[in-house]
Amino acid sequence: TQGIDVDRYLYDQEIRVQKAWAKALAESKYLTSSEAQQLVSTLEKARLKMEEDSFPWRFEDEDIHMNLERYMTTELGELGKKIHLGRSRND
Repeated sequence: TQGIDVDRYLYDQEIRVQKAWAKALAESKYLTSSEAQQLVSTLEKARLKMEEDSFPWRFEDEDIHMNLERYMTTELGELGKKIHLGRSRND
């Protein structure tokens, strides 16, 4: 199953949540401020691609969470995975 058909319409809200989480992780000292800024910047790039309908969605990634994780990891390497620190993909 996949949720991309619905998720792709909720991208703005999802990106806002992810940015807020990155900032909260930095405030809690789980990320450096530089790491948080890199994550926020890359999330903004993803948001713009989604807005322009040029984001590389993959149905095999099942939902927006996994698509964003793949994108973030592709762009930032291991740092991209840190956006999920302390979270379940169902949060």
